[in-house]
Amino acid sequence: MASVHGVAQPKLISTSPAAQSAQASISVVQLLRKQFGSWLFSQLSLVRIADSECERSWKETFRWIKDRGLHGVEYGVSDAHQGLVNAVHECFQGASWQRCQTHFRRNLSDRTPKRHQDARHGGLDRIFKADDKNAARQAFNELAAELEGKADKAIEMLELGMEDATAVLDLPEKYHRRLRTTNMLERLIEDGI
Repeated sequence: MASVHGVAQPKLISTSPAAQSAQASISVVQLLRKQFGSWLFSQLSLVRIADSECERSWKETFRWIKDRGLHGVEYGVSDAHQGLVNAVHECFQGASWQRCQTHFRRNLSDRTPKRHQDARHGGLDRIFKADDKNAARQAFNELAAELEGKADKAIEMLELGMEDATAVLDLPEKYHRRLRTTNMLERLIEDGI
């Protein structure tokens, strides 16, 4: 286990032929982040190797962690890997799930024509930085009107993922910035925590 500012950080490892295991591992760490306290850091060594990133592997990993003492997970953040999301909902019943806004932005960027990227970017800022879900919905409606007929695939994807990408707005405001994305944790891992 490595340490950041004197607090040990767990590492969950999932190997994948698709070479995306680090991304998935980061997502799991972020998922469990809110519930980890100093006891868990000091008591558990969270390293596990799985054959793939399929739903079954995620369920096995989550059950393994729970068998080692994790309980009471209330909130999770990850990319929208369906197997991971399904495993979260099954293994941590009642926990809220937040789609990582940074990954969602990238997905939306792929569906937005280049000449409309700035408008999309500004609109997403207004949505994701909204104070509550009503303000986020209003910002979405404004963006949808602005990009109507110009970036319909992006708007359709945003509408389908809007609830998941704004789940953080149900939490107290002090958590909005930190728990909306897995990016901060990814940077720590990239920097070799």
